[in-house]
Order: sequence, then structure tokens, then C-alpha cells
Amino acid sequence: MARTIAIQIGLMQPPDVITHGSQLIGGESTLVGYTSYLDPGLGRKLILGDLVDWTGSTHVASDFLAGPHTGSGVQGDPYVFTKLHTDRIRLDIPWCTFKGCLSTSIYNDFSGTHHPGLGMEFVTFDPPVPDGEQNTQWEDYYALRCLFQGDTDGARANGGTVIGTMITESIIKTKAVDGGDHNDGVQLSGGAGNVTFDRVLLYMETMNIAQLGSSGMQFADMTSGTTMHAAVHDSYLVGKSGADNNEILRCYDGGLTSNITYEATGNVFDLSLNRSRPYLGRGTSNTTPMGQVAWSENFDDLGNPLSLI
Repeated sequence: MARTIAIQIGLMQPPDVITHGSQLIGGESTLVGYTSYLDPGLGRKLILGDLVDWTGSTHVASDFLAGPHTGSGVQGDPYVFTKLHTDRIRLDIPWCTFKGCLSTSIYNDFSGTHHPGLGMEFVTFDPPVPDGEQNTQWEDYYALRCLFQGDTDGARANGGTVIGTMITESIIKTKAVDGGDHNDGVQLSGGAGNVTFDRVLLYMETMNIAQLGSSGMQFADMTSGTTMHAAVHDSYLVGKSGADNNEILRCYDGGLTSNITYEATGNVFDLSLNRSRPYLGRGTSNTTPMGQVAWSENFDDLGNPLSLI
């Protein structure tokens, strides 16, 4: 499903065809985010001056119904909001897509209720300062050609059973509050359902200062009742410097149940900042059995094949 949706949406844009996350290196302004969105009405890619300013406070999604939008807010025909410059957005209604926008964060959560069907296409996340949150959360959302940056965590990706969580052809970075901060590019914590990353570029090192703790993609904190499948395909995952042993990809908790499974195929793990950096971890308690990790065609940045460990 994730690959099909990405291809269908991507056909609307000119020929920046991405077959691997490594192609996104250096593409923060040209390949992802609102500055890479070709607006059909303008006939060109967006600049900041094209966006409608909604900054100044946190908004719920229904606020934007007062402005231009399309769709009816149901599965298959979501509300579509374009060219917005916002602070925090919280979904109080389901089935909303934000396209060609600049925002601090977008959550499909409001007052404890998670609304499915959040879509984010060509969205740039750029909070003024890291505030201990993620750029987006929780589950049952998709992101295409987005730039996640500037906060302590990139994306909470907790799966979901309606559409699952899908992040495609996007760049993920984090920013530390201080040197003792813990920063995860992607964090699945206690979720369920399906999570898919296709052709993603992820940086484990933070954007500003060296930090003690972090992981690139962390899949953990599940229970024996969890059914979860998390997959990472054709992505470029950059490790960080430092003497800690935090893994780039954490596939934890599979020892709790055979219903927790993982897949990593066609990825490159860039170990140039620390050749001793563990590229994969299966956990020291509730260790995920090797048989629950589908692993193939994964390499380091020098082209050396990496085995399942």
C-alpha cells in the first residue's frame, strides 16, 4: 500500500524520480518540503511569500475549513489544505491532507483522540526552537516528500490499523535541546499495525550540538499483545559520532511475540562518522529472534554488505 500511494501521488510532480534515499542528500530545498512543491496554479515551485500566514497560535484542522480547501473530509476524498504557514496543528477531524505547507508540527491527535487519515505532502517542519516534541505523530498517517527537522524527535510512527503509517521520500533530522538530550529520528513506542519507510534519508546526528543519546529509527516499548510489522526499504541512514553504542536501527521486543516482525531491504547504513557504530540492534531483553527480521541487500557507505546480527 505504501509504495502504491507514493507512486500515485508522485506522478503529479515533475520528474524528480527517487529510487533510493541516497538521492535526497542535499535536496532539502529542491526535492522535499514546500519549496519543492510545483503549484499547478502558479506553474512553479513555491516560495515563502506564496504561503498564507496562520501563525501566532495552535490551530485545529477544522479552523482551516474557513479558508480555501477541497474535498469532503472522508476516506478517499479528504479535505486538502494547501500553501499554509502555521504553528502547531492538531487534528480535531479525520481525513485531512496538508500540501505545500510550512509548519511547526502536525499531530493527528486532539484532546486524546487520534483521528485517522492525516496526509502530509511536500510539508516542511521547522520549529523556531526544539521543544521536546516530534514534528508529527501518532499513527494512521502518511508523509510524502516532507522535510522533518528542528525538533528533538522527527516522527512518532506508531503504525495504526486504518491506513498504517507510511513515510516516503522524505528527509528526517533532529535538533538537541542540550548535550544530555536523547533524540530519535523516528520513534515507534508501543504502537501496533503497519509502519513503512520507503526511500528515506535519515540523519542520526543532530543538527546543532553533540548529544549523548539517540537512535536513528527506534521500534520499541511493545507488549506481548502487540501485532506490528515495521519495514524500511531503499533508505539511506546516517549514523552519528560519539562513543555510545546506540544503534542506527533498533528492532526491539520481538521476543515478546512472533507477531512483532521487521523488514530491512536495500538500505545503506552510513558509518563514516563512527565505524564502530552498531547499525542494527535487536534488544538485550525481549530480544527479537533473527527469524522475525527479513534482512536483505543492506550495505554500509563503502559498499560492504551488512549481515543480520
